[in-house]
Amino acid sequence: SLSLTELQQWGKFRTKVLAERDFIPIKPPNWDSLVNKLLARAVKLEAPVDASPENEAKLSIKRWFDQRGEGSEYSDIQSGSYALVPYRGPETDYESKEYWAFQPTPLLRWLKRDLGKTITRDSLWAMMVGWGGIKWQWRIGKGGAGTPVRLWALPPDFAMSAEFATEKEEKQEEMGIAEGEGEEMPDI
Repeated sequence: SLSLTELQQWGKFRTKVLAERDFIPIKPPNWDSLVNKLLARAVKLEAPVDASPENEAKLSIKRWFDQRGEGSEYSDIQSGSYALVPYRGPETDYESKEYWAFQPTPLLRWLKRDLGKTITRDSLWAMMVGWGGIKWQWRIGKGGAGTPVRLWALPPDFAMSAEFATEKEEKQEEMGIAEGEGEEMPDI
């Protein structure tokens, strides 16, 4: 795919074609008018809900939790499981709520494999804070008297908005509802 800049600037277009197709294109004399005609007829397509980098990461992390399962011992956490832990603090208005606590390193490795790109710890943490993520120290294993471990944690419903948006979009596709055709499904 080409960016708008690569399409409008011949030098950048030429470099892109050389990199992607391994040949050097010759600039046609009417290049600018050709590009302008193409742009005038271009149709802007709306990307699927789950195509945003944040929703893509959110859904991938949810799959990671689903596949890894809950652990109850420190060794489970070290091997990439999560622990269901209580937390009470300013983020929850001092009400006790449950979180999925985990070590970030196994998750970062999963994201690299699942999404095919590296997400830095800082970027991941910035996203997670927006989803209600916290860092805290819990005692894992042996009935709450186990090893104290500093972990990252997310509320179990952190991905609900992304999952709902994806399901809504899939239902619209099943019903044949496209933009400008029929009515959109209401948000529930």
